Amino acid sequence: MTRRNFDQHLVLTVRRDCLVEDSLKGVSAAIGSGTDDIKKGLRIIFSDLANHTILTIKS
Repeated sequence: MTRRNFDQHLVLTVRRDCLVEDSLKGVSAAIGSGTDDIKKGLRIIFSDLANHTILTIKS
């Protein structure tokens, strides 16, 4: 699982079979980093798909 900045989105790359665990780790890392990443829109990339499906959640 990875987390990276992508313009105005917080991007979480998660595995479908570990969706909750990977998401919580990524969000916890964003909160712990002390940056404003947690205020950004959320973009989720499912890493276990061939085409890397991207889900964008607007706030």
